[in-house]
Amino acid sequence: MNLLNYSLTAIIAYLGLFIGFILAIIAKEEIKPGKKYFLFLQKIILLLIFVFLLIFIKLNYILALLILAFIIIYISKTKNKMLYIYTILSIIFYLSSKKLNLFILESSLIFLYGVPAGTLLTKKNKKETIIDILKNTHFVIITIILFLIF
Repeated sequence: MNLLNYSLTAIIAYLGLFIGFILAIIAKEEIKPGKKYFLFLQKIILLLIFVFLLIFIKLNYILALLILAFIIIYISKTKNKMLYIYTILSIIFYLSSKKLNLFILESSLIFLYGVPAGTLLTKKNKKETIIDILKNTHFVIITIILFLIF
C-alpha cells in the first residue's frame, strides 16, 4: 500500500467526527433523547474494532482478553477519553494496514465510530465543537508517522 492511499484512508476515517457534527447540527432536537443510543453505538463499534483486530491477528485469546480488559479499564477512568481512544485507534489503523481485508474493515469501523462521537462532542457553541474535533487530528498524524517509521 502506498502512502497516498493510506493517508487518504486515514483522513476519511477521521472525517466521521465531522459527519457526526453535521448530523448534530441538522437534527438538534434528536441529540438529547438519542444520547444514550449514541453512547451505546459508540461502545459497540469500539468493541467491534478490537474484536476484529484480535480475530485477524490471531492472538492468544487469554492475552487478547487481558489487553482488551486493560484498555477498557484505562479508558473508562480517564477524563478526556476521546484523545486516548483516537490514539489507540491510530495504532489499530496502522496495525490493520498489513492485511487489506482487515484494513478495509477497521477503517470503516473507525469512520462509523466517529459519527456518534462527533454527535456527542457537539455543544451549543459551534466554534468550541470544531476545536474539540480538531483536537483529535493527532489520529491522522500518528497514523502517517507510524506508516513512515515502520
